[in-house]
Amino acid sequence: MEIIRSKFPERFLSANKIESKEQEYRPETNVVRAFLLQEKTGEEIKKELKKGVLLKDLYFTKSVWILKTGKENSGQLMPVGGKIESSDLTDSEDVFEGLDKAIKREMLHETHLRVVSLEAAGRQNYSFEHSSRGQVDNNVFLFLARILPNDIPYPLDPEEDKFERFINLDLNQVAELLYFGKVVVDGIEMKLLDSFILDDEIRTQVAGASKTKIEENGTTQSLMRFANQMSAQEGRVKLNVLEKLFSILRLKENLIPNLEEKIKTWEQSLTTVKDLVAVNRIYQEIMESEFIKPDYLLEAVGLNNLEEEVKYMDDSKAKVLLHFISVLFMDKEWTDQYFEMVKKEKNGYIKNFLERMQKLLKRLGLENDQDLSDFNNLHRQLLKIHSLKENNELLKDSGEDGEIDRESKIISEEEVAEALKEVFDLHYDPRELAQDADKFIKNIAEKSLLPHVDQRHGTAGKILLDEISSASLLDLLKISIYNPDNDWLKKHFSSSELRRQAIYEARRKLILIWIIDSVKQTHVEKIKLGDGPFDKMWNQLVKEPTEENVCYCVKKYEKRQNKKGQTEEILVDVEIVDEEPKEGSFEKIAARTMEVEDGKLIVEVHKSVKTLDSTIRKHIILGLKDPKEISDIYRRSFVVLDKISPDGQKMSMTEMQSLEIETGQINYRTNSTDQNNSSIKKATITDVAPVIDIIKQILQNSQNKIKVLSFRPSNKMSTFGPGGNKNLRFAKFYLEHVDELGQIRTEEVQIFVPQPDSEKSAKYYHDIKIIDDAEYELSRLTDTRGRRSFVSNLYSPLIYPPITSVTKNSFNKRRG
Repeated sequence: MEIIRSKFPERFLSANKIESKEQEYRPETNVVRAFLLQEKTGEEIKKELKKGVLLKDLYFTKSVWILKTGKENSGQLMPVGGKIESSDLTDSEDVFEGLDKAIKREMLHETHLRVVSLEAAGRQNYSFEHSSRGQVDNNVFLFLARILPNDIPYPLDPEEDKFERFINLDLNQVAELLYFGKVVVDGIEMKLLDSFILDDEIRTQVAGASKTKIEENGTTQSLMRFANQMSAQEGRVKLNVLEKLFSILRLKENLIPNLEEKIKTWEQSLTTVKDLVAVNRIYQEIMESEFIKPDYLLEAVGLNNLEEEVKYMDDSKAKVLLHFISVLFMDKEWTDQYFEMVKKEKNGYIKNFLERMQKLLKRLGLENDQDLSDFNNLHRQLLKIHSLKENNELLKDSGEDGEIDRESKIISEEEVAEALKEVFDLHYDPRELAQDADKFIKNIAEKSLLPHVDQRHGTAGKILLDEISSASLLDLLKISIYNPDNDWLKKHFSSSELRRQAIYEARRKLILIWIIDSVKQTHVEKIKLGDGPFDKMWNQLVKEPTEENVCYCVKKYEKRQNKKGQTEEILVDVEIVDEEPKEGSFEKIAARTMEVEDGKLIVEVHKSVKTLDSTIRKHIILGLKDPKEISDIYRRSFVVLDKISPDGQKMSMTEMQSLEIETGQINYRTNSTDQNNSSIKKATITDVAPVIDIIKQILQNSQNKIKVLSFRPSNKMSTFGPGGNKNLRFAKFYLEHVDELGQIRTEEVQIFVPQPDSEKSAKYYHDIKIIDDAEYELSRLTDTRGRRSFVSNLYSPLIYPPITSVTKNSFNKRRG
């Protein structure tokens, strides 16, 4: 999302470059902050009604604030944000581009979310006395941002950012906070960030505020802009909710006398409103009408939430459908209005899914052609699935007298499997895919999530229900098509929370069956196709291990303290020696040789094949349209231990060399290969000598039948997550081979090499990469790709709040 220059008030900008008193860039003095606005969900409104809030007194918009801990601002409420880093600035140090990068980074780091709209609120300057840094001048750029109703913010590193928790404030509470400098939430008094407090009397009541000097004009105008924008947002949401409410009421026309006349009067009044005060007045009048029931309003709020969510359902099929099942989760019945709303999803994934559910009804013999002409009453039609009974279920229900419910249609698991396979165009038996889905979810839960969920939440161990894992396909359908009077659910799940979880997990499993099918087909096809051309080439280039090339690696560790003050052993180097060490631990390496133009390389080779689980995970994380885009089913790693000249002398491995080749890109957003070769072009690649040596051998040996794609030099690799190990050094590229039948094979290649700016060995970089992969596997799952992270897509925050409150800091120890 670009920040358009015209949207930032020019009166708040004195230059196109970020300023400081010393006329040079000081990253610690330049800050970006965003006031977050979010529509309340139907569930939040429902909780307020239970607390006794009247319909007429409801607010539908909230502002999300951070309650701070730490020495400087403990107990104060502040917007999301942080310092502008040097990496945020472009070469020209254009302030707008820098701000755009900064706000995106801070939003991801502090909330885990992406905004759906962003506009400037103004600029603020203030100075304060820092407890350790002394006098600090802050130059703050303030923004207004909006997030989706069902998104739940949580920080990636609350300790680093000094977070206690997020606080939601409605319009009335925000007005109180800005006017009095404090607000009471759930019986706890919280203060406004001291740099926003302008009233001298209030400032004396806030610790540290008296030491803060504020430029009042920019601060006042920024806060006014925020308050006005929140008021406008509240008015817009109220109007939208009322519009949905009127459409719901019209469906009750036969039950309520003179209803249409009353609705038209209200609609006419709303066409003339010009501000929030007028909207509120009419809203309160409507809410005091005897026609209005809480359930009607909650349904209208749900529709409005859904409309907002659907606008931004722009991810892959997997991500859209996984989010869809949680967005609609709160509603007992999916009305025609809901279906009309979700049909507007831009890529049509949901519409396609619902059409297949209609076909499933027909395939199971529950509906005829006339009933399937449109989406009308689809939910009530789907509930007929509850009338189906399996043969074994009938035996249980028959009892001693042998009586059977004659209205129930008898169906076998085989028939359900055939119906699902036909309707969803599956390549595999859905029962087999269900087992794959169970394994996939269990591996994530048991190996990655459960060990790190804080036990105090009380749900650890219950993030995967055995009842769903063992359920038949028919039971999955029955559970997923929600029926509040479902006796089967009440019998198997005692609490409403467990029933909610069961419904969600059943829906998730059905979606995964559909998603996994195409991924599994691609995975199986690529494994079956094999990597013969690459194996053949490497077998010619790389010789088998010999005793002559045996060497030994000795790992060196140092004891260091982590951020928590705990002592850890850290790998600091791996030394390669020719002679077997006489003491200490070491590893014997049966190295191989590769002939190159000016000598030979001594290498250690590792080959791996991506598992189905890993392939599914990558497909979902990257949001791929087609699993065929995955190009690293096969991976080969080379650890360059030494380079030897023809006369047996050791050669330099850190000399930089260049090579012009025909190359191209693997683009995960389009296709892994380009059939027309339009992306293949001449390019010069530069890296240390062993990398260039190996690529030369590939091209010469294959006679250019194998292409090198997406080359990334060894000095550009690092862990991508915040705080990750920055010392990874390996070249990475893909090989592509197209045979005479047009079949495409790809292989990922990694080459670990020493670096000119380091004395570390290639083996050290290889071993660090293994440690990095193991330690940060789950961490990468929390990275926000697209709208949401992998964990949020698989474990909806609405169902598993403990999972999505676990941060990278909770289950990873970042090493410097």
